[in-house]
Amino acid sequence: MASAIRTNYDVARWTAIQTMLAVGLVLPATAMGLFWLYGGDLSRPVSGYAALHFCLALAAVEALVFAPAVAIRSSKTLRELTLARDELDRLAHFDSLTGLLNRRGFDKAAAGALDSPTAPGPPAAALMCDLDHFKQVNDRFGHEFGDAALRHVANILREAAGRDNIVLGRVGGEEFALLLIDVQLADALAFAENLRVSIAERPVEWRGAKATITTSMGFAATPFSQGEVSPLLARADEALYRAKRRGRNRVVVARDFLVEAA
Repeated sequence: MASAIRTNYDVARWTAIQTMLAVGLVLPATAMGLFWLYGGDLSRPVSGYAALHFCLALAAVEALVFAPAVAIRSSKTLRELTLARDELDRLAHFDSLTGLLNRRGFDKAAAGALDSPTAPGPPAAALMCDLDHFKQVNDRFGHEFGDAALRHVANILREAAGRDNIVLGRVGGEEFALLLIDVQLADALAFAENLRVSIAERPVEWRGAKATITTSMGFAATPFSQGEVSPLLARADEALYRAKRRGRNRVVVARDFLVEAA
């Protein structure tokens, strides 16, 4: 360079070697330029104050020129991180095949739905549903048809549970769970029976193949949920196995249902 930054300030000089200051103007992953500062000749180094003032002026220009670009890039990165977090949350709580809540998501949503400031908690009913002879369906028609059958049943359940007071999830391979909140127990039992009939009357059709799917259901209800989900689901699950032993395609209520409903 033909000239140098000069100063009349009486400051200590850098005398060991020629003062060289490299200032990189950098955007994310992009080098924009490089400056070398030196005196009028090789025997006259640049003063520390002069170099400092140059850096401060350069930083101010960089902030004015490049700050908008950096802000835009930071905003884009934040949006990408937010989307990635939301996707991880979805994968953690939802079933990828049916779009319903998975077991973890169902337990979390059910616990939140039963949370009540009053000690007894709202009345609630649990319904555990299992597709009958589902292995035979897979063996006969193939696993792709089996996946279509699961989505088919999930859609029927979703239509029936299209209310704010019902939590629905796929909690196992071919097992679904519903939790009905603040509902009359007789109405909940009628809902379960209507749901069983609806599934049986709407066969699965996929790529030219057609099959009737039935479900076994275990039903449990309580007028006082006490804010707890697990005991109710355990009773419904026990009733489900009794439904299977009795021939499938039926709703069986928990043994203590009549006692609690009285």
